[in-house]
Amino acid sequence: MKGMGTTLVLAYFDEDAASWQVTHIGDSRAYVINPKGEIYSLTRDHSLVGELLAQGSITAQEAKNHPHRHILTRALGMAGGPGGEWSQVPAAEAPRLLLCTDGLYNMVEAEEIRRLADGKEKTAAEKAAAMIGAAKAGGGLDNITVILIEEEGRA
Repeated sequence: MKGMGTTLVLAYFDEDAASWQVTHIGDSRAYVINPKGEIYSLTRDHSLVGELLAQGSITAQEAKNHPHRHILTRALGMAGGPGGEWSQVPAAEAPRLLLCTDGLYNMVEAEEIRRLADGKEKTAAEKAAAMIGAAKAGGGLDNITVILIEEEGRA
């Protein structure tokens, strides 16, 4: 177990700033689903493939199947390594915030995640369960953690 670490994504609502404060390390992600129904990652993966993607050395499609996509460049518990990163998004721009592990986004496309997060007929917990079900149906090759936070009345 020597040299092992873990990933983390954490969100905190800052009432004074009316914004979400998000920190992450590793390849767990925070996604924003905005009022227009668009989905985007608020975080940038701390992985070898994430670095290559940020540099423009590989495409998003190449990243999905890259043989080193699970090699982390930052993780909680890695000795001497750099820490996590902080992000902020105004609450008005993020009525839905999704925190998840790679077990979700590697198995389910972003547009499908967005579709599963839509609608008022289901609770946030039911929508998260549907996302986990979709990831399992897609192969479920890794741990799947999903937390969906919705602003009341705006989901």
